[in-house]
Amino acid sequence: MSLNILGASAQIENVKRSLEKYIWDNLYTIEGISVDFYGLPFDNISITEWIVPRFLMNRNYVSWASGIEYGYDNNIILNITINVKKTKTTTTDKHYVLRDTIVNYFKIGEDINLNDWVDTENYICNMRIREIIEDFPLPESDTLLSYRVVLRINYIEHTIKYGFIFLEDGSYLLQENGDAIMREDYL
Repeated sequence: MSLNILGASAQIENVKRSLEKYIWDNLYTIEGISVDFYGLPFDNISITEWIVPRFLMNRNYVSWASGIEYGYDNNIILNITINVKKTKTTTTDKHYVLRDTIVNYFKIGEDINLNDWVDTENYICNMRIREIIEDFPLPESDTLLSYRVVLRINYIEHTIKYGFIFLEDGSYLLQENGDAIMREDYL
């Protein structure tokens, strides 16, 4: 019997919610910037400026020389689009001002906590901001001034090739490559 056990750091829900919490706590709560999160209702009629964060994730298998430890190098591309309504602003640089505020929270080398939102809300590891990939104003429309900042964030998901998980019922699982390959009683 093979039982696949997906670790908390491999769950994309944890990545998405950790990034959203960081954005919410800093850009919305501290800076007062409205945020259009994917999948949630958003009213852009009554507000004058807002950001639209979206992310993609790519996982690359990594093996270490020890032979028993491996993992994934997880790269996250975070795209933040800044929008300012032209009819509601008196300056032409507001999208630049918002860009500067946002980039201040996403400095290269800065860490963002990756938490296990699925089960425990406990801290798992750090996601580190590695680089700004794109950083430029978008073409002006009749109604909006916009700006795009795209960041690369990554973290390493460590896994043990062979390992044991001891269960409360007095048994253990022997794991190989994250799959339970044997269950035995040890008491």
